[in-house]
Amino acid sequence: MLPLMFLMLLMVPAAQCFTINNPDFNFVNSHGGNVRFGDVFTTTQNNVANTLNRFLSLVFGGTNYGTLSFDCDTGVNMTIISVSQYTVVYNVSTAEPGAVNTYVSYARNDNAPVGTNTDTVTYDAATNIATVTTTGNGVLVTLTYSTVTSLLAPSINIMIYFIPIIAMLVGLEANKQGVIGNRLFVFVALIAALAVVAGALRLLGY
Repeated sequence: MLPLMFLMLLMVPAAQCFTINNPDFNFVNSHGGNVRFGDVFTTTQNNVANTLNRFLSLVFGGTNYGTLSFDCDTGVNMTIISVSQYTVVYNVSTAEPGAVNTYVSYARNDNAPVGTNTDTVTYDAATNIATVTTTGNGVLVTLTYSTVTSLLAPSINIMIYFIPIIAMLVGLEANKQGVIGNRLFVFVALIAALAVVAGALRLLGY
């Protein structure tokens, strides 16, 4: 009986996560700098990927932003201030003279970000890593991943969802006016209904 109970316990899935709520807690990796979090974050796992500290299912403000990775040069403190759907904000503090590098990878945004308060931003599409160069101490960096395409996407999706409904209404009116027959109207209505179902499945993430 005991072996069976033990086996059943092993089959129960377990969710692991930990909360980062200490701004003095440092994550140090191959580049030698300290990665810190300025606010409370929760992650399911911390490991190393492409020489960066990677955080899986990173939750900030109650929202899961997926996988993010950070690192910075020796002598640099990189404090993550906030994360949103299209931005990552962090502070670069250092006593090092000249330019220093910080590194960010945001799995939900697989395009090159635009930097604010940065010297240069170099993006590696193969690793999804942005290398950000800054000069000076206390530099507040904002990486913006939004593009015209990403900003227009929600509006385009809404239009796509409404097109089948509009087509059905037009078909109904055309049927009333005798422009199209009942058989053609049923065909149009069926296509519109399938499009609505497809749109609903897309919203659900399928």
